[in-house]
Amino acid sequence: MKKSREELNAEINIRAWKDPQFKDLLIKDPNAAFAQMGKNVPKNVKIYIHEETENTTHFVLHKAPVNAKNMSESELKKIAAAAGATYRENICATEEPRG
Repeated sequence: MKKSREELNAEINIRAWKDPQFKDLLIKDPNAAFAQMGKNVPKNVKIYIHEETENTTHFVLHKAPVNAKNMSESELKKIAAAAGATYRENICATEEPRG
C-alpha cells in the first residue's frame, strides 16, 4: 500500500528518534537510509534532511506551478496549501515491499 508524504515523514521521524545510527545515516546519506527502509529513490532525486531544534525551523519552497504567473492569488493559495501534503509524493517508491 502506498504511503502519503505525511505517513512517510512520521515513519522516518519515529525511526530516527528510536535509532541514533539510523538518524546519523539519514542525515549523512538520506538515499541510503531510504534504501534501508525499503524505499527506492531514483538516482536523479536528491533528498535533503534538516533537523529542527528548539531554536530552528525549516520551510519548503515548492516548485512553482507551470502557469503560476497567470493564476489568481486564490488559486495559488489552494495549490500552496495542498503542496505540503501532496507535492512530489511519487518521488519515492513508498509502497511496502511485497513478500
